Amino acid sequence: MSIEAHFIVVALLAIAWMLFDNHLYYRYVLPVLREVNGESAARPQLLPWRRHEQVEAFLGLLDEIDRRPWFAWPLRHRRFIALMGVPLAMTVLLRMWVQLQ
Repeated sequence: MSIEAHFIVVALLAIAWMLFDNHLYYRYVLPVLREVNGESAARPQLLPWRRHEQVEAFLGLLDEIDRRPWFAWPLRHRRFIALMGVPLAMTVLLRMWVQLQ
């Protein structure tokens, strides 16, 4: 696989993860928080730490009702999954560096 193809694959995986994460956030997290806490408490947040607080509150609600829907795993491990993109990006940079040598 060429470096360009490798870079495109990594970029597409990163974009797909961001879209999936936003889909879970807007489709599942915010409606439940609006129901529980009211409209003002569940406004969409762009800042990662505030969004993380909302997701943690949502996961706490899931723990209280002992229900694990399919989307709880990616929400619970969202930082770990995002960090998995770092080695992929590093492989692209390493391959570019090797080719320049």
